[in-house]
Amino acid sequence: MKKRILLLAAVLLLGGCTNDNNVTSTTVTTTPNPTTITPPSTTTTDDNATSLTASTPAPTTPTPTTPTPTTPTPTTPTPTTPTPSTPTPSTPTPTTPTPSTPTPTTPTPTTPVVVELAKPSLIINNETGVVSWNEIATATHYNYIINDGEIQTTTSNTITLEDKSNISVQAANSESVSKWSNAVTYYDTSDIIIENKEDIEVYFHGTSYEPLLLKEGDLVSKPADPTKEFYTFDNWYADPFHEQLFDFNKPVYENTIIYASYNKDVILDNVYFWIKANDLLTSSNQQFWSGSSWKFIPLQLNVNQNSFKEYKATVTVTGASSSTPAAFVIMDGFSADDGRNYWKNGDSDFTISSDGTYDIYFSAEHEYQANINASIVASNNTAKTLNAIEIKNTLSTPIVNVDVDNNIARWDEVSGATEYEVILNNLAPTTTTNNYVSLEKRTHISVRAINESETSSWSVPKANIATIYEEPPVKTHAYVYFLESGLDALEVELNTEITAPNNPTLENATFEGWYLDVSLKTKATFPFIVTDNTVFYPKWNYANDILTKEYYVLTDSSGNKVKGLTWNLDNYDFYEYETGKVSLTANVNYYIKRLDGTKSWGPYTVNTNGSYKIYFSEEHLWAVGTEKERNIYIESTSATIYFTNNWKWSGTIYAYVWNLASDTPKKSWPGEAMEVAKTNSYGETIYKIQVDLESYDMIIFNNNNDKQTVNLSLSGAYSGLGFYISGGSGKSHTASTYDYQ
Repeated sequence: MKKRILLLAAVLLLGGCTNDNNVTSTTVTTTPNPTTITPPSTTTTDDNATSLTASTPAPTTPTPTTPTPTTPTPTTPTPTTPTPSTPTPSTPTPTTPTPSTPTPTTPTPTTPVVVELAKPSLIINNETGVVSWNEIATATHYNYIINDGEIQTTTSNTITLEDKSNISVQAANSESVSKWSNAVTYYDTSDIIIENKEDIEVYFHGTSYEPLLLKEGDLVSKPADPTKEFYTFDNWYADPFHEQLFDFNKPVYENTIIYASYNKDVILDNVYFWIKANDLLTSSNQQFWSGSSWKFIPLQLNVNQNSFKEYKATVTVTGASSSTPAAFVIMDGFSADDGRNYWKNGDSDFTISSDGTYDIYFSAEHEYQANINASIVASNNTAKTLNAIEIKNTLSTPIVNVDVDNNIARWDEVSGATEYEVILNNLAPTTTTNNYVSLEKRTHISVRAINESETSSWSVPKANIATIYEEPPVKTHAYVYFLESGLDALEVELNTEITAPNNPTLENATFEGWYLDVSLKTKATFPFIVTDNTVFYPKWNYANDILTKEYYVLTDSSGNKVKGLTWNLDNYDFYEYETGKVSLTANVNYYIKRLDGTKSWGPYTVNTNGSYKIYFSEEHLWAVGTEKERNIYIESTSATIYFTNNWKWSGTIYAYVWNLASDTPKKSWPGEAMEVAKTNSYGETIYKIQVDLESYDMIIFNNNNDKQTVNLSLSGAYSGLGFYISGGSGKSHTASTYDYQ
């Protein structure tokens, strides 16, 4: 979606500043080093230059001017005028008296007493170009410099600048001055066309809300929390994986998707047993099975039961009779999944034949009556208890402890017990004469003691949960989203290779490709291997958009277009245009031309084939004040990497180069055959290869047979970096680096 720049403002510090592309500003003097390659390197030639070396101009450190304290110049004071507390070398010291200083212990400085004035603070009116500053106490006038010109003086505290002019101001009187203020620059924006804001749409994913129609730069009004059956709304997110909260306080400039996140209701998260009942039985807390009259009522933990783990629900029966009772069963879940456990009254459903309010109790480990795990009691015990005759237990209930380190459940031996019944994960009971059993991870256990005539109550269930977080479930699938495409999300197995979908369409725009980040910096390549949840972002090019419109063009000596230059919106110091990455050929003349053909700059050349980025400005010069002063800056993105075959591997030497993050190789194994650079004095062959360091960050040297290095990082690499074998053997040779000369 298009972005609009309404106003370009810049503040330049006097003496130079640095833009985001690491190019120096107009007031920094740089001197190229013609004999030393300083990687990564790029310099440019001026308009009349015939060659462009690959070395970056080295900035010259300015030499501060030492003030002469005995000859002050009030009209042109410098910021470094010494104060009385700092005697100058010409001032006699107490230990070295001179004839002109009869009292060595009380030297008198030759510099007059100076009180530094406050520094003016400049404010610029970006519409009129009027610069004003606060009046400084005791100042009689103000010195100012415009565009690095001569120092001038005024008694006013306002000055009107011309377009693209900068100014710095100093307060002064006959005895003292202030430090120079920071510089401000005026850009006349009266000729800039303020484009109308475009319409954009905001979508609320996961809701029934209609899209909002807004203007670029508007804020999105936070809507009411949406609702979803069996779920509670969590929050609004900026991504489909619910990792980054959406900021409603930031304006939006493009079509935007806001994602609603929900949490399962507590009733679904923490309830493990449910009553499945017909329509005669209801509860204030119930869910309906879709397309059926069956109701599902959660059984919640009865915290008042201390002897065993018990669950309880309160229900109302209406319209029941002995011939048409309210019927229900109990399930361990809220679905009809295969493998569900059901509990009944023997082989029949539980039934209630009289209207009223009832409490239903249930325990998976406790029987209220032989083979019956549920008890139905009229509410508040006002009616007869149904099926509530419990087996009398005289044996003590075992107390189970789980040794999570050794995966063993143990309990104290119960007096009078001949053996123990053990239930694991609600499965059928097994018996043992031991007072311990091995317990699998994430398994819960309940135990009761028995003999020929008696049983104890079931123990409170215990679980072996020590490794529940050490071994999380293995993720096997991932989701893939193609935003702004109308395509459905994909669910694929991990490591699945997917192909690019059909290109989406958008009115007045051309689809440029899919990217892996919302800032559209990393372009996706297909086929793409899905290793995690992935969002693909489309990039659109607009014919008249400020982001993509070409203002100048890079041509070869025949006038053929090589690449257009668009506005560099990252530079707020001056108007600058850039090509992005472009391939240039060594010793070929290149030119920068206006689109209307009225003016041309160049020729410019590079010494090495490779990938470069070109920055251009009509009103800004790089390498100011040197013979290399120019309107263009060329930055190399490729480097020459060297490999010394000091262990004299046989055969052709290859370089396998790839991008670690995307696992994308420059060329499939074994890579590119390296070019011979020279043979050194030891008879060892040195090879070289060009590598685009913006695209690739790993390299392996090999002979496509029995010799290769380990994976070598190119992070921080530069043109002229060399590698040589330092150890290892076979396909695991290590390497060290050196500077190739």
